[in-house]
Amino acid sequence: QRNGRRVHGGVSVILMSATCPSVPSREVHPSLPPRDGDDEREPQGTLTETEACLEPLLAEQYGILAIGKPFNRWWKQNWSTSELSGSLGDLGTFIPLVVGVCIKAHMDFPSVLFFAGLYNFLTGLFFDIPMPVQPMKQIAAAAIASGWSAGAVASSGVIISFMILLLCVSNLINKIDIWIPRSIVRGVQLCVGLRLVTSGLSSIWGTAWWGLDCRVLGGVCLVFTLLAYYTRRVPTALLLFVLGLILAAVSIARSSQVIHFSVYQPIVVSISWPADAVTGLLDGALPQLPLTCLNSVVALCALSRDLFPDKPRATKMRPVAFSVALMNLTGCMFGALPMCHGAGGLAGQYRFGARSNLSILFLGATKMVFAILLGPLTLQLLRFFPASVLGVLLVISGLELSKACRDQNEEEAAVVMAGTTAAALSYDTGVGFLFGCGLAFLLWTGRQQPRDLVKTFTNFRGFNRTPNGHTASI
Repeated sequence: QRNGRRVHGGVSVILMSATCPSVPSREVHPSLPPRDGDDEREPQGTLTETEACLEPLLAEQYGILAIGKPFNRWWKQNWSTSELSGSLGDLGTFIPLVVGVCIKAHMDFPSVLFFAGLYNFLTGLFFDIPMPVQPMKQIAAAAIASGWSAGAVASSGVIISFMILLLCVSNLINKIDIWIPRSIVRGVQLCVGLRLVTSGLSSIWGTAWWGLDCRVLGGVCLVFTLLAYYTRRVPTALLLFVLGLILAAVSIARSSQVIHFSVYQPIVVSISWPADAVTGLLDGALPQLPLTCLNSVVALCALSRDLFPDKPRATKMRPVAFSVALMNLTGCMFGALPMCHGAGGLAGQYRFGARSNLSILFLGATKMVFAILLGPLTLQLLRFFPASVLGVLLVISGLELSKACRDQNEEEAAVVMAGTTAAALSYDTGVGFLFGCGLAFLLWTGRQQPRDLVKTFTNFRGFNRTPNGHTASI
């Protein structure tokens, strides 16, 4: 539905073809915003009248269809080695968690990798930004630490999906954007970014000084990545990933392990009732819910507004939350690891060069191919992947995510952000969020005039973010 009228397939094409003016090219058409590098490319032909009128409509409703008509134009405008490099920017968190859960919880690695690729591909079709797909960290960490069964992991993913779906259907997920000040969101982002940086540095420092996976290797890779920080011409993540695969292959050859080849076969996870369901609810879904709402939805949408202001779909919270819920509802019972989106993954992929959904489509297709044809071999490669190289990816992703907090330069906003970050680092994200809410509310109350307090509290409907970063009543 557009401008109050519903547009139907072929009828709309005929009507709009008869009424739309002729458009010479994409670059000069006012309804089609230019993309990065358009001024450096030669025009790729002309749009027909129907394409020019339908493309903004398709961009709002169908995501990739808008940039895929015609397909060769979209491919030429978006394909580059930077997109290929950016697609690997989130592997620093993906590889350790997936490998750890598959080993400790005895999950089927080809199934986990296949559904991760499928989720990448589907989100690439729906969102026109490099939307990341990564394991739910709280559930993955609990499964690794406690040695959960595959049924407990699956039940936690299904339960949290129903919780998020309830928030979407009731529209409570949009209320979160009204009630949570921007400074608290930035505090959560800064907490996640600092955790990524410290985790990456710990991964580098936790290795030996010399060897195939060592501190010297991590230091050299980190220096190289920082020197190429401001250029997209050098696909740093791609080079680091290729280097890691080579070193992993050498490590496997040295260990004299037997390499297994098999083809992916779909499975159905069995859940022991009620033990797995109770574990998944109490130790997985409930602790994961605030982290998912804040980092995978609220913080991700806030970062999307900063990085991609001309692509509104990824800045709306309900589509992002629906995506998280539907992913896990459809895949967890068939061996998928509970997945979500994340601000850290988006920051890492953006920093390493990803600017469109082409990078995510490529990553998803690659994961599915490896899962179907080389599942066990891929697991062996990832088990031997150098921790020092993964640490570099984590450090850069954390720095990029933390950089988004630089807009909180007002006194009150900076205090709330710092308090939220400190509490979240000291305890967990949920405690940091509650502490930030209390701090923001007390500071906001202190700014009110005493004679207006009764009237203010009577009309209070929540927090709203003002342009200077302060919180104000609606």
